[in-house]
Amino acid sequence: MSFVKCCVCHTRSNLFGEDKKQLDFSGNFVCSSACLIRWAEKNKKDNKKNLLKHPCVFESDMGNAFDVWSETIRMGFRSGYEKVVAEYFWDNDVAFQYEPYTFLLQKGDASYTPDFFLPDYGVFVEVKGIFHNRKKLKIFRELYPQIPLIVSTWAIRKTFKYKRENNGVYGS
Repeated sequence: MSFVKCCVCHTRSNLFGEDKKQLDFSGNFVCSSACLIRWAEKNKKDNKKNLLKHPCVFESDMGNAFDVWSETIRMGFRSGYEKVVAEYFWDNDVAFQYEPYTFLLQKGDASYTPDFFLPDYGVFVEVKGIFHNRKKLKIFRELYPQIPLIVSTWAIRKTFKYKRENNGVYGS
């Protein structure tokens, strides 16, 4: 176990396992859902209009291979954690797009599609649970260092509690 500081509020948090490995190359850590939004505000970029001009970025067509359905938003997601994050954005009036862009990682079929794009901020959010492939994310960071991306690790999942289950307030 090790301690890491939130890049927004500077709170120290304990990390272990997959979350610790994630930080080995990502650099930024947010300790809560509220800090994730503050990070987006701080890193606001005008990326949307320039994204599709990049030769290695294209609009995603991920099909309908979704395992989890949100009645609140009326759309599907690949994981329960992604659904919870999307509902958090929805409840807090944060505009989001789910898997809208794909980035080529090398010649051939290797590509990476971040989970969320926040168009009002021009930043990407990747939701990572316990088991995930870190290799694509590492290559993405090396090839696209100018693209703002924050990883929502498993450690902060509890901060995305639903308003309707917590008297209108999100947990921390």
